[in-house]
Amino acid sequence: MDAFRRIEIEGWKRRDLFRFYQSFANPNYSVSVSLDIAPLYRYAKENGQSFFLLTLFAVAKAMNAVPEMRQRFLDAESVAEYEVVHPSCPLAREGSDLFVQVLLPYRPTFREFREAAQPVIESVRNGTLSESNFEAIPNLFCASCVPWFEALGTNSADYAFNQAEQVLTWFKMSETGKITLSGRFNHSFTDGIHLAHFFEGIQNNFSNPEKL
Repeated sequence: MDAFRRIEIEGWKRRDLFRFYQSFANPNYSVSVSLDIAPLYRYAKENGQSFFLLTLFAVAKAMNAVPEMRQRFLDAESVAEYEVVHPSCPLAREGSDLFVQVLLPYRPTFREFREAAQPVIESVRNGTLSESNFEAIPNLFCASCVPWFEALGTNSADYAFNQAEQVLTWFKMSETGKITLSGRFNHSFTDGIHLAHFFEGIQNNFSNPEKL
């Protein structure tokens, strides 16, 4: 398990907001934004890189840059702020409309991330990995690409009540180079300002792919 910082709820600056949203029937909420991904798409094509993997890394890097996005439930009295969170995503099997949900370990640079992800991707494609390659861990987030159609947003499914793990989905790039990215978040940990930092980070990564 990755290292984390233990936050005691009683002394936490977010204590009152955390308890307020924990009193809700469901504190999870969805937000959809439009982002310009054209620079990253051009970079991927010009440099022979996977557009999907570059996009996933750009999102993961932005996720890891916001501390509140790395916070998870620990126990009744405390919260864990992990040093890193990893993307979990569905990968299609070769020649099939079925997929395998896998964990791709996050690394600080795209080169390192790609090298760590490639063996997992290949094992799904060639059929040696036919089921999930991990047991559920708290410091992950779910990320899915739906490349077949454009959409204005979605209300992602929760796999657990009151989950802290974010669920992200992005859709087919439009002719103007935009994508819609939808996210499911827990209000106990994140407010609009934290989402603003997150989405700004994604856009910055999309706009400057050579820095990934």
